[in-house]
Amino acid sequence: MSTASGTAFLLWSILSVLFLVFLVHHLWCYDRFKCLRWSAGRQPGAFKRVMTYSYLAAVPLFAFYSIGMTVIKYSEGFIMTPDGSFIPMPIDLYREPNRSWVLPLQFVFSIAFALE
Repeated sequence: MSTASGTAFLLWSILSVLFLVFLVHHLWCYDRFKCLRWSAGRQPGAFKRVMTYSYLAAVPLFAFYSIGMTVIKYSEGFIMTPDGSFIPMPIDLYREPNRSWVLPLQFVFSIAFALE
């Protein structure tokens, strides 16, 4: 994970926020969030509602993870390897405030991935 670039996390942040906005906008335009009611709909479609609830929970978690990792990656920067190439800073060399956020962000990612 330490070789993941800040640019990749920045792109992921932008896309996850855009998808979250699209999801909320789509649910609003579809029926103004009435589809989220457990007793809504002409037929029992509980599975669709459970999937919608899981997306509504997972997408903000993915956005939180990607934004957090973007901030960490850009604040830590890059290091030069002995052969002269630049790589993102390894996690072991992070400053303590940033290193303390890595594990909680990984848990957030795991929960979001489980909901997906």
